[in-house]
Amino acid sequence: MARDKNKMNNTLKIEKVALQKLQELSEEISNCISSNRFEEIPKLDKSRLEIIKEFQSNDKDKLKEILSQLIIGNTLNIQEIQKKKHSQLKKYYETARRFSEYRKV
Repeated sequence: MARDKNKMNNTLKIEKVALQKLQELSEEISNCISSNRFEEIPKLDKSRLEIIKEFQSNDKDKLKEILSQLIIGNTLNIQEIQKKKHSQLKKYYETARRFSEYRKV
C-alpha cells in the first residue's frame, strides 16, 4: 500500500515537472515569435511535442529521459551564457579602466 502511494507520488512529481517544462517551452516559442527568432521554433516545438507524446503513451521512463535531456541542454546553455557574460564583463572593465586613465590626463 505504502509502496503504491510512493510510486503514485513520484509519478505525479514527474508529471508536474513535465507540465512545467511544457509550459516553459510554449512560452519560449511565444517569445521567439514576438522577437522574430523563427529559426529557433522548430527545435523548441519538437521538444514540446515529444513531451506531449509521452504523456499520451504514459511511458514515465521515457518522459524522465526527455526531461533529463532538456535539463542537460539547459545547463549547457546556461554555462555558455555565463561564459559570454564573463567575457562581456571583462571587456566592460577594461574599457572602464581605459576611460578612467584618460580622465586622469
